[in-house]
Amino acid sequence: AMFPIFLPIIRRLLSKRLIEKGIVLLNEELLPPVYDEKMSDEDLPLRPISVTVKDVNVVSAERLQADMDANPEFGWPEKDRVKELMNPQTNPSKEVGMVVFDLIHADLKVQFSRGIELVVPVKKFGMKVDLEIGCGGKIDEGWIRFKGPLLRVWFVNETRKLHFSFMERPNVIPHLNVNADRGRGDFASMHLTETSTTLDDVVERVLCDFGPGIKTKSNADAKSKKKNKKRKGKVNDNAGSDDNAAVDVDDDVDDDIDDNAGTSWMGDALGDLVLKQLKKSSKLKPGSPLEIDLKNNINTQVDVLFGKPRPSAT
Repeated sequence: AMFPIFLPIIRRLLSKRLIEKGIVLLNEELLPPVYDEKMSDEDLPLRPISVTVKDVNVVSAERLQADMDANPEFGWPEKDRVKELMNPQTNPSKEVGMVVFDLIHADLKVQFSRGIELVVPVKKFGMKVDLEIGCGGKIDEGWIRFKGPLLRVWFVNETRKLHFSFMERPNVIPHLNVNADRGRGDFASMHLTETSTTLDDVVERVLCDFGPGIKTKSNADAKSKKKNKKRKGKVNDNAGSDDNAAVDVDDDVDDDIDDNAGTSWMGDALGDLVLKQLKKSSKLKPGSPLEIDLKNNINTQVDVLFGKPRPSAT
């Protein structure tokens, strides 16, 4: 019942942040960094976020407490008020203050709209280079998928904050085109996939920092993973998902692109950029779950889900 409420809100919040950062290109034209609250869904730079799961388990206060005891150094949301928030009988308002659930074999897909690219500056060859990430070449609409054996989600009614953490290392599957532009047109281009660069490994390691006690893979393990995937030729992208739109992520990848050292630096540069941006962001705190503040975007449906009666009509 909560997903149909949360996902459109998260899509708009992410779209707003991208637009206001001034990094969104539409058909090679930079959009003004001004977000219009009345913008239609069709004009957003992101398509609807899709999530498929094999199963959903509601986490009890007792189970959550056991996990917290096993990993006391992790920054668990509302760790001092778990019983109070999750047991209505101990809450004077008789409302559930927090719900926690585990998404089993979660498959989350974030997709750009047609013609959308994100432009980010990096330094290469002693000069500024703009990387344009999204569509291009054989890729009409870029996307990135996050597949995890166990994704835990918290929603705190009082703060209207959504927290989420991969409890086991996720698999990040990019399907993006990247162009490098020095201001005089593109001089390099590549398809960013699971086997073409180390970007997915960097993102996976970063996401592990937002989960309790997840062991990250070494560089040797990461290289071995890529070699195995190249040997197989294709990745079976249907495991653990009922998504009818599932695709083989390596269909559009040419071997000469995968092994071209002249363009692989773009994926590595993006990986470095991800790490630098995370260090700069005060809202992202490694050692605790990722957080999305929905306070100003929640409607009355959430109150109903938490047991609060609808306001009477006047």
